[in-house]
Parts: sequence; structure tokens; C-alpha cells
Amino acid sequence: MSAQGLGEATIDSVHAGYRNGSLTCSRLVEFYLHRVKRLDLRTDGRPPLNSIVSIAPDVREQAASCDREMAAGGVSKPLHGIPVWVKDNIAVAGLAASAGLLDFADAVAPEDAALVSKLRRAGAVIMGTTSMTGLGMGTDAWGSRFGRAGNVYDTREEPGGSSNGPAIAISANFGMVAVGVDDCCSIIMPAALNGAVGLRPSVGLVPREGVVLASLDTSPGPITRTTEDLGRVLEAMAVPGSGGGSVSRRVSGKRVGVLVRAGKMAFDVPEGMRAPFDQALRDLGALGATVVPDVHLKEVRMLRLSPIAYHNAIVQHLKARNTPPTSVRELFKLGLLAPGALRDIGRAPIAALWPNVRLPDVFAPWYRRILRENQQALAREMDQQGLDALIFLSLPLHSTLSTVTQAPQLTVPAGSFLQSATGARLPVGLSFLGRQWDEATVLEIARAYEAWTRHRRPPEFGDGDGAGEPLDLAQFNAVKLAVAHRVRDTMRLRGRNDAPLSPEEFTAAVDGVKKELGYRD
Repeated sequence: MSAQGLGEATIDSVHAGYRNGSLTCSRLVEFYLHRVKRLDLRTDGRPPLNSIVSIAPDVREQAASCDREMAAGGVSKPLHGIPVWVKDNIAVAGLAASAGLLDFADAVAPEDAALVSKLRRAGAVIMGTTSMTGLGMGTDAWGSRFGRAGNVYDTREEPGGSSNGPAIAISANFGMVAVGVDDCCSIIMPAALNGAVGLRPSVGLVPREGVVLASLDTSPGPITRTTEDLGRVLEAMAVPGSGGGSVSRRVSGKRVGVLVRAGKMAFDVPEGMRAPFDQALRDLGALGATVVPDVHLKEVRMLRLSPIAYHNAIVQHLKARNTPPTSVRELFKLGLLAPGALRDIGRAPIAALWPNVRLPDVFAPWYRRILRENQQALAREMDQQGLDALIFLSLPLHSTLSTVTQAPQLTVPAGSFLQSATGARLPVGLSFLGRQWDEATVLEIARAYEAWTRHRRPPEFGDGDGAGEPLDLAQFNAVKLAVAHRVRDTMRLRGRNDAPLSPEEFTAAVDGVKKELGYRD
């Protein structure tokens, strides 16, 4: 396979290359490492993508091991030789799970998270970790462990959060698969804004052991470039017998409800996204689906997890550390979180105290009851109207629905909209939401829609595949860490931990570090 053929490669096309001898895993990994080298820190007068936090030092050895396995026994595993990135709050043995925070960069995981172990058993090559909003708090592009991430279609624009790195890396063709973590819109928004396919699975479908700060709302899930690949990865990660698996592309006869309200929340369509959304409804009709208008989930309550639960998760994580920060108060004082999170959370009543002890969460039983009632209300409304799935735009508030029902939500590209403030044209994401544990139906409808419309538009980077020296992994990881320190030092010198560097200031910081350490794109 040529370098051109590796762009937008799928699991099927790569496995075909392995089988016919036109591709090796080592060559594929080098292709992606070369793109990371050429593109992830490239500025050219604009902010960089900056999606990668650290690359696994043994990634080349992993690839060579896969090549030996396949030479001896062929492609014998579902993800054999498939390069995978994971979000920076998922434990990978030997790498730090820093959750986007610079002062957690020493938190080296002693063992893999359960989902990473499953990926390895399926034959995947774990490339490393990607950027995320600090502690997953908010949807902005900032984390003290890396600085700022940029949208693949215009790096001046927000890439969404908190799983920004996984979405950027996959859309930029730095790998084939990435794994994000979603508490509320954290997979859906970055995937939508970066032209990728993302799934927040039913809570519990993918194991959460080894995910930093996992809560009742947490659901790890795959981000890919196609629904076909997403289904393959989901099957490899899912708890046995709980869902996933291969599905068809049949939509004829399906009933899809256009969600306009859930509880008191209106699912409005922004004017700039009206045309692609209306076209999506026409496309589904052309595929043979019955589009049911004006669905209202009257009995669903759009209420989120108690702040006390998240506070307790942070306290537990900090107390397990032997080095600073070891308290919630210190975490905020040091300004280690995303600036937006510092402002928003600082206004919460608990912020006046931030005790470094776990608090009795009197709301937990109530919230569990709300989740059960919401699941029942969703199923009841869908049954009454004979619906197979709900559809709506992939927007932050709308994506709360999958959190409060713990149901699967999948986003696929559905055209683009013009960002009026900057003139950038960014992707629109269309979300399909199904009953809890019914990922198969959601995937079936989304796969048919994707095959019919083919809306994904690969970002253009010019000579990202050009020749050059192999990436020095140690140097790259050192540059990434140095950028994080430079950004934090700059913010402290300004005396403003709650205000991020401008895109121009961040670009200057990256360029300065690259020059000092002799790093060449």
C-alpha cells in the first residue's frame, strides 16, 4: 500500500494489506509517527494541533511483535496490528495517566486499564496518550499537561472537549482508532467538531476500571473515521455478552424520531445548522426510514450528577498520591485546571471550603433513582411511538440526554456550518440515540446514513506525508513536557491562572520550545 493509500485507511483495508504482503504493522506505525512529527506541533503562523501528550516508548517494538505474530499465523485477531491512541485519563502501563494535568505527569500507571488490556488481547498496538481538558472539567481545549489543542479544520477554533485529543488524532490520520471517555458530551462534541465518528456507549458496556475519576456517568468509547471500524473496536472493548458486534446497513422500515424536547430542555436547531439537519432528515427518508417529527420525552429529567460525587472522586485520587498536589484546595490554588473550569467551579458553593475529605453524598441514592426512571421513561416513549432511535444535532446540552438515560449516543458527520465569527467551516455532527444496550440498532442506522451521504471530509495538511527522518520518540515526549512547563510559567508570570494564553501566545511558546530543543517538524 502506498502512503496515499494509508490516508483514511480502515481496519479492513489494513488487514487486507497485511494478508497480501503489501503492508506491515511496522510500516503503518512509522507512517502515523511521521504524520505526528510533521503535523502535531506544526505552527506556520497558526496554533498547532497539539493532540498527542506522549508516545509509548515501546510502540515500535509492539509493531515488530505484531509483524512476527502475523508472519507466523496470519491476521488472527480482530484488531491485529491496528494502532490505537487513548485519552490521557486511561491507564496504560508505563505511561502517566495525567488526566490533562501537568502535576500528574509523574502518575505512571503500573498496569493497563481493563479496556486497554482488552485492546491488547485483540491485537491492537497502543500508540500512546492524547490531550484532554484538565480533569475532564468542561469542553474547552486547555489542559496544563499539554497547553492548548486545535481543531483539525482550523486550529484557531475549539476542538471540543474533554476528549479533544482522541478526535483530533483520528481525524488527522495519526492512527486508526482512539478511545475517549465521556461523562457528558466528552466524546460526542470533539468527534462532531473534528469530522469523526464517536460513540458514548451504554454505561457499563465498556469497563471503567483504570479510568481516572470514573463516576456513575462515565462511559469510555471509541472514536474512528467510519462506523464500520467503530463497531469492530466496540466489540473488542465491550464486556462479553453486553452488546457490540457486527450489524447490517438496513434502514428501510426503521422509525426514527426527531427529538424536539426532553423534559424542560428544548432541542433547538441553530440557524446555521438548519440546512444540513433538514437534509439529514430527507436522506433518512430516502433510505426508507420513517422520520417521526416532534418527539417530546416529557418524563425525562435532565439532571446531572451531584458535585459532591465528583469532589469525592478528586479527593480519593489526590489522597493516593505521594507528591503535590495532594489536596483539592492546592489543586485549585496552583491553577492546574482548564481556565474555564477554574472560573465555573470556583463559583460553586462547595468551592468556598474545598475540604480535603470525602463528603457524605446524600444525593447519590436520589441520582441513581433518577437514572432508573429516565431509562424507563425513554424506553416507554420509544415503545409507544414504535421508535428505533432518536436523532438530534451533536451539541453539548443535547448530549446530556445520553448521560441522564445511560443510553448509547453515536455521532456521524452530517455536513458543515460556517463559523460566523471567524469564517471557518466546521463539521456538523448528527446524533443517533437508542435504547440502553441497543448499540446494534444505533450502529445499523448510522452506518446506512454514513454510506449514503459520505459527509466526512479529510482535513488538508499539505505535505504531511512527505519524507523525513524517523521521529525521535524521547525528544518528542520531552518537547511536549517542555511546552506544558513553558505555558504554565508564562501564565504564572502574568499572574492569571484563570485566563488562558491567546492562540498567538501559545503558538509563540511552542515555537520557542521547539527552537531551544532543536525539534524539527
